[in-house]
Amino acid sequence: HLGWPAAVSVLACASAMPIPFLLRYREPRPVVEGTDGAQPRRTVSLSALANFFHQPGVARWLLLVLPLNYMGIATAYKLITPMLVDLGWPLGQIGAVVAFGGGAVAMASALSAGAVLNAIGRRTALLVFGVIAVAAIATLTALIAGTATVPVVLGVVALVNIAYASVGTAIFTLSMDWSRRETAGTDYTIQTSVAVMCSDVAGATGLRFAGIVGYPTVIAMALAPALRGMGAAALKQLLDAMPEDIRSVP
Repeated sequence: HLGWPAAVSVLACASAMPIPFLLRYREPRPVVEGTDGAQPRRTVSLSALANFFHQPGVARWLLLVLPLNYMGIATAYKLITPMLVDLGWPLGQIGAVVAFGGGAVAMASALSAGAVLNAIGRRTALLVFGVIAVAAIATLTALIAGTATVPVVLGVVALVNIAYASVGTAIFTLSMDWSRRETAGTDYTIQTSVAVMCSDVAGATGLRFAGIVGYPTVIAMALAPALRGMGAAALKQLLDAMPEDIRSVP
């Protein structure tokens, strides 16, 4: 409604609002248990960063499980807006549906996902969210024909945002679980950086390929890691349910 210059100016002003508070903030020195006062700040060394990857299971989580469960739904999420543009939707309508409507659904889903994680556990929740992600990616095919009605578009946007927020909540919660107490901030940042990088690379790659091979092929490409991530979670659940003597067989 206002045009790009006004929209970008509003965005810049909103982004600048936290700066005065950040300039005034002074991070408290850490207090070590068993002492009466704050201890000198410790710096994180490169060896401490490298040691994070030496923990059993971290490399598999960070380089396999996390990307598989995140890249598929991240690709689907980034496809929605250009697909609606190709359907001829005006920018104002896309903003209302994707940003406001989808954003509200995502926030509610993230809060609900946190409750689900506590209720059924991390691994089971990741499997459930993986199933939702696969279904959400598949629904994008409804936007390809060019005849999708408004209720169909709203349903697709809602389901993709539910899956994206739920999977993200599970991944970021598990990232906190993997973080060591003494370097928790650094460890968590490493993992979330990988998650954001996977999301950006998957989204950019999906958009690039969509312009070359079309949306159906890209949707199939997005389904592949989502299905593998769901399968890995299901296999882990199956192994955990087996007797110990069977589980130990190579």
